[in-house]
Amino acid sequence: VAGYTPAKQAALAGAAAATFGNLDYNMTAWQLAEAAGAASALAGSVAGMSIQGQIDAARKAAQIAGAAAGLTPYEQAEAAGAAAAMAAAVAGVPAEQQASQAGA
Repeated sequence: VAGYTPAKQAALAGAAAATFGNLDYNMTAWQLAEAAGAASALAGSVAGMSIQGQIDAARKAAQIAGAAAGLTPYEQAEAAGAAAAMAAAVAGVPAEQQASQAGA
């Protein structure tokens, strides 16, 4: 997209999802973190990122969106782990490895 790297595309998608969810749907902080993580992983996938890159993008986007929305550091870590596990599952990572991605 317009010369952006896959990582930048993933980050922008996560930020856009969180912003849109906040402005148009008045989503909770948890929902914003989840939306950011999912959007970031999807954009990373479309942009050709590796599976690990998609997982990392989801984790980072969820943590950033959660922080911006007021989640505590503990809740941010939970949201980041949940986003990483979701991205791993969607990318086809075996179930036994999804838990390790959540805690990575």
